[in-house]
Amino acid sequence: MKKALLIFAFSIFASSISFSQNLQAYMSYTLFNSPVDGPYIETYLSVYGPSVEYVKNESGNFQSSVEVTIIFRQGENIVSFDKYEVKSQEYPDTTLAYYENFLAQQRYVLGNGKYDMEFIISDINTSDEPYLTTDPITIDFPTDKPSISGIELLSSYQKAEVAGALTKSGVDLYPYVFNFFPETVESIMFYCELYNTDEAFGEGEKFIYNYFIESFETNSIIKDFSRTRVGKAAEVLPIMKDFTIRDLPSGNYLLVVEIRDQEN
Repeated sequence: MKKALLIFAFSIFASSISFSQNLQAYMSYTLFNSPVDGPYIETYLSVYGPSVEYVKNESGNFQSSVEVTIIFRQGENIVSFDKYEVKSQEYPDTTLAYYENFLAQQRYVLGNGKYDMEFIISDINTSDEPYLTTDPITIDFPTDKPSISGIELLSSYQKAEVAGALTKSGVDLYPYVFNFFPETVESIMFYCELYNTDEAFGEGEKFIYNYFIESFETNSIIKDFSRTRVGKAAEVLPIMKDFTIRDLPSGNYLLVVEIRDQEN
């Protein structure tokens, strides 16, 4: 499994979708597989606080709101549909120098297959036209051999007191929606899951997995940014790791996670 990264650069890969006009928002997603419910896609939306309109609400404070619609299609058929509203925090007035960004995370259970994900977003408090984009998605988690989820980039995490939308494996994971890392960010944190390693190696048996950063242009592993770890085979093995990128030069990179068998 690979995920594109940009270190100290000024552009964004297609896995993060940005919306211009007045509204500025960023959406990314990750694919996972649940032993109970099957494959699902998790979407992460970050809305740039200063880019939306704030109006007075019933409590007398100022608040913004965006409407999001997500449609999953296979050909002409709509497989899944969702519409929801995301609100900012409340502010006592509109003279503030800075508005916080606000985040939404959703999960959609989908079977293996190819989909077109249609994403529509609009600022409820303006007359601007909604922004629409479509992204092709392929879900392919085999049941008879090991596989790896998508890689979820993290801004932070903490032990979950109560399981919620952010919870995986007993931990609340706060997504880092972008794959651009400015100079102020000194580490990359990520989460992924390894599936069906028990089928390949035997329940509880040891195996090797690697994670590393490689050049986007040459696919060569960057020295000092490669790690090898021993895992214990299980139906689902969660992996949460990080890299300090303080000394990583500006450029385009891939974050890679791989499983190795006994023959390497």
